[in-house]
Amino acid sequence: MQSKSLANLLRILSTPRRVEILRFLLEAEAPVMSKNVASFMALDDNSASFNLMALAKVGLVLRTPSGPYVFYSPNRILIREVFEYFNIKEQV
Repeated sequence: MQSKSLANLLRILSTPRRVEILRFLLEAEAPVMSKNVASFMALDDNSASFNLMALAKVGLVLRTPSGPYVFYSPNRILIREVFEYFNIKEQV
């Protein structure tokens, strides 16, 4: 992982709301829709979608379209790479 990519990724995570959304996705048992995130975070759906798209843009979140719906899940591979970069021994 390059330092510039990592810096951009960490910049996206500089808001507590996005960190909480990522944690919610990591704890979810299956991919979720933005309305699930909105409900959990007490946000409107547009705000949840905006933050999910920001996380997806840097690759932390994966978007999976399914008909008229879009499901979101954490990109565990990228998250592991970030942990490895900082030599963090956590299970993701």
